[in-house]
Amino acid sequence: MNKELSEKLSHLPGKSRNAIVDFTGKLAKAFDDKLYSFILFGSAAGKNFIEGKSDINTMIILYDVAMSDLEIIMEAGQKYARKGLAVPLVFEKGHVVSSLDTFPIEFSDMKQRHILLHGEDPLKDAVIERKNLRYQCEREFKSMLVNLRRGFLRTEGKRENIEALLEESLSSVLAACRGIPRPSTGSGVCTRASPAPRRCWKLYSRTTRTTSPTWRPWRTGWRGRDFLLFFHLNTWDSLFL
Repeated sequence: MNKELSEKLSHLPGKSRNAIVDFTGKLAKAFDDKLYSFILFGSAAGKNFIEGKSDINTMIILYDVAMSDLEIIMEAGQKYARKGLAVPLVFEKGHVVSSLDTFPIEFSDMKQRHILLHGEDPLKDAVIERKNLRYQCEREFKSMLVNLRRGFLRTEGKRENIEALLEESLSSVLAACRGIPRPSTGSGVCTRASPAPRRCWKLYSRTTRTTSPTWRPWRTGWRGRDFLLFFHLNTWDSLFL
């Protein structure tokens, strides 16, 4: 099993790969037949993983979840948290299917980028409805817009506070952007930031003349007050509200 897992994880640095293999073994031993599935998802399942910076995201699926099961996972995970493993998602088998419409962006991304570490693949036949992706995209962006306006009011107009707000919010914006192409195309995940606006404007019939300058500074590392206001309060405001 260890050899097979190591081959699946050959794209990862040795330290991270060994931590995942060891953790998988501990879970399999602790839960035996109660462990329906254990998967790796996110950057560690793709080509964008950076050891020491990227989280190692996993999902544990049990046939049923009791408090004692959570205590086992907590105890086993404490050692591996220091090696980069994030706190795992824990689901009961039946809850995965019933949650596809609740977290369509997350599960769609997960379906595109995951590695089965143990048991059955819970996402092999998962169907993500486009309408649910559309609803979650709009909800995510509207929520971010409201929160960013509140956040800006707390910055007192100070550059350092605005830059901090930008850094804190940008990862959430990019994560939500990953869901934008899918409602219209029904295919692959947008894995780079730059195609997202173009697909978004095509989907919602918006011009790119004002939004293209927003992404160019982001890609070259420009930060500042004008960038934050233009990017968040103009772009997403004109897109969804």
